[in-house]
Amino acid sequence: LVLGGGWYYTKNKTAPAPTGAPIKIGFIGPLTGNQATYGEGVKEGIVLALKDLGGEGIKGRPIEIIYEDSALSRHTSKIWLQTC
Repeated sequence: LVLGGGWYYTKNKTAPAPTGAPIKIGFIGPLTGNQATYGEGVKEGIVLALKDLGGEGIKGRPIEIIYEDSALSRHTSKIWLQTC
């Protein structure tokens, strides 16, 4: 019973909202075109990973994901990488 109560307390405890400058993480992948299925799958995985963090961020800093569509083109990917 004590272990169950401890688990309930830690699972239902709300974390403070992250503050500070956001940690920016970029994703360049095929979000359009004939390979968009793979890019959308990766994007959904990123969203799930962020939900798993529970909105806590990393060391009190929020996480911001920047999604860019490469359309599976090396040229487009290179341009996005050079602008970051």
